[in-house]
Amino acid sequence: MKTIALYISTHLLPVVVLCFIAGIWCVPLLDPHFNLQLPATVTFLLLSVFTGSLLFRCRTSEVFLLLPFCTLLAGYLHGHANFQIPGSAQHVYNVINNDSEAILTGSLEEMVTYNGKMSKAIVKLDSIRLTNMKYHQPAHGLVRLSLMGKWPTQMSPGDGIVVRAQLKPPRSFHTPGVFDYAQFLAQKDIWITGFIRSPLFIKKLDSRDSGGNKYSYLAERLRTHIGSYLDQNLEPRFASIYRALLLGDRSSVSPSDLELFKASGTFHILAISGLHIAVIATLLYLIFYWLLSRSEFLLLHFSVRKIVAIGTIPILIGYALLAGMNSPVTRAVTMSSIVLIALCTDRKKSPAPLVAGAAFIMLIFDPLQLFTVSFQLSFAAIIGILFVLPMLQKHLVDQLAADQKYTSLKMLYTYTISALLVSVAATLATALITVSVFNRISTIGPLANLLLEPLICLWALPAGIIALPFIWLSPEIANVLLHFGTYGIHAALYVAKTMTDFPFASLFIPDPSIYKILLYFLFIYVCLSGFLIHAKKTTILVFSLPFLLTIIFHNNVPFFDKQEARVSFIDVGQGSATLIETGDSTILIDGGGSSYSTRSVGETVIAPFLWNKGIHTVETIIVTHPDADHYNGLEYILEHFSPRRIWVRDLKGHDKKYRQFIDNAQKRGIKITVPVAGEIIHEGGLTLECLANLKDQHFEKTRGGSSANTGLIVKGCFKEHCFLFPGDINVSMEKFLLAREIDLKAETLLSAHHGSKTSNSTDFLSTVGPRYAIVSARGSNKGYFPHEGFLDKCASLNIDIFNTAEDGTIEFKMGDGNTTLSTTGKFQENPLYPLVLTSRYTTQQETEVKKPE
Repeated sequence: MKTIALYISTHLLPVVVLCFIAGIWCVPLLDPHFNLQLPATVTFLLLSVFTGSLLFRCRTSEVFLLLPFCTLLAGYLHGHANFQIPGSAQHVYNVINNDSEAILTGSLEEMVTYNGKMSKAIVKLDSIRLTNMKYHQPAHGLVRLSLMGKWPTQMSPGDGIVVRAQLKPPRSFHTPGVFDYAQFLAQKDIWITGFIRSPLFIKKLDSRDSGGNKYSYLAERLRTHIGSYLDQNLEPRFASIYRALLLGDRSSVSPSDLELFKASGTFHILAISGLHIAVIATLLYLIFYWLLSRSEFLLLHFSVRKIVAIGTIPILIGYALLAGMNSPVTRAVTMSSIVLIALCTDRKKSPAPLVAGAAFIMLIFDPLQLFTVSFQLSFAAIIGILFVLPMLQKHLVDQLAADQKYTSLKMLYTYTISALLVSVAATLATALITVSVFNRISTIGPLANLLLEPLICLWALPAGIIALPFIWLSPEIANVLLHFGTYGIHAALYVAKTMTDFPFASLFIPDPSIYKILLYFLFIYVCLSGFLIHAKKTTILVFSLPFLLTIIFHNNVPFFDKQEARVSFIDVGQGSATLIETGDSTILIDGGGSSYSTRSVGETVIAPFLWNKGIHTVETIIVTHPDADHYNGLEYILEHFSPRRIWVRDLKGHDKKYRQFIDNAQKRGIKITVPVAGEIIHEGGLTLECLANLKDQHFEKTRGGSSANTGLIVKGCFKEHCFLFPGDINVSMEKFLLAREIDLKAETLLSAHHGSKTSNSTDFLSTVGPRYAIVSARGSNKGYFPHEGFLDKCASLNIDIFNTAEDGTIEFKMGDGNTTLSTTGKFQENPLYPLVLTSRYTTQQETEVKKPE
């Protein structure tokens, strides 16, 4: 025990911070299952008193042993307190419960962003008036507002405004693996969003610029002014990238340019991170040192080096405020400030306390940052550079440095390899996070960073930083510097485009399984533990690393029992997508969502859900009918999941995009089949049959040639449990099917046409006889999808309804005589918590555990 106590005392800050982080991390893991707040509080108080008494009696060994447990509990309590929803009755979160129109008064909180189509602003509220209120009522909290078009130019951060907007709580797709927009906003303390229909609904109030208010918004006002200057004096492409580099605003960077940086593994360059701050700190240090060293008095009486270091800190903090104080820039400035202070106090420099101290400071102020991707990637990268890089350098760079014949060519080679190893170390440290969150890895990342970082961070960025003060002092000089910097940006974009054109430059891969993660860490350990001691072998390691990472993470097939089957009704909003998993294949029935979204639902929802399950191939796709909300996400699935066959109602459809989808599938060599009634689509653990193709000529003639609401009627059965997928057929089509005496009997029904009033007749529901009816719709369509009449029919027939708008993604897991129905949602409806899968029904040999009320 004394050995453990000695180790803790020697590494006190890293150990304490790790325990503090572990305590915060436990909050979302434990809260949904256990109520630990009171026991944790009591235990923490008792343990703190006991530890204090031991410290009073100078029993330091026992104190060091108990300290990690105290900080673990402190981290849990600190995190738990910050995971709560706003409690004040006047907070806007508790005023707006659903979609509501309101008039708001408040002030612009930060710089307004504009992506070329839509403006986004954050308003700090003073009061609110709903349509059912006679007067304004006091309110507080932040609201994120969207406006189609540009925000009025005469308004700056800190200005008082009055706005008329449509407000609602933000909702994410309750689908595992999908980006959680509501959680992302809640972590920024934004709980309500709104949409402004017209700029005419925005009005600036009389100036309220008191001294304090003026200076508190100074950084954001400067951001706004600099952003406007960049927009007015540079081409849009370069202005958008300079906004990202100087202000931390990526909203206006075009999707094509963002894709270049993502595919080349250099997306971090667009975030103000450690490298940016290092460049800025170095520039400031050199400029200040040169100026102060001109004074003989300062050189003789003071340490100019320490004066410069201390003077650099407030400027770095000011720039962090100017850049928006996001997680990477906060971490970088915090660590830089700690290093500079240590430099001034002549303290021994050690990387572990440096990283731990920066993390502790950030988490004390905001523990929710621990769960943000930017925080995790930022610290993982710096840990890789500080701890993994020296191990890599030991095998190669140190050997070159020991060479007696150290020529200029070898020096250049050494610097090049050192820079490449920095990128390799960061890639090694961040690979798991990148794959788990983005399901993507760049095989050219280390090399691309070696080429792009000098162009951006040593050319364009310094030019932009030096230009900033001249925006006010001499705009002509600022323009010259900025335009000089754009040549570096242009060269970087050209290099990125050239490199991303290489085959397999960027790979999309599913979430790694546990055994792949263990294999990855074993691979890293073997590579860094001394087995590779020769320079040639290390060089091979450096250049083969991307391919080794690909081998480790690619073809990640999830373990699946062949005696099991899973059917998941994916929450895609207003659309339909159902995933069927069996022991031998994966099948996707439909894959579409809202046509109003700027991005494909296949890219934003379906693909992340598949990757989250470890799926990299979808063998079969079935399109019940060619309505956009049933197929418009499938183009992305064709590109990334290599389907082998597609079953469709017909090849023509009724719009151009559907025909493009068919053409692209044919160009990829995918077999496309138009099934007929009775044809088996899939056999195996779960059998899929086409009960009817209502576009078939035989059916066309029988019902008089009508082409409305026609499609494939598909039925899937796993042992005794059957699922019916009727598409969007209406009541007339239902009658037609009933007259044909087709076997429609099914345990689970995907409600026709999303549960609308034009479908799901009583006769149809009675014939199908489902125990469960699934509605795939979005929450804002409540009252129409599903319709109240449909809900009443299901209630009278004793059919339990599950709606993706309320229950998220709904999964049936079947095997060994058991059927479990689970829904996806949030703990206590709190957007800060991650999604949890909750078992709602379990059926076993006709014995049913009923759904909790």
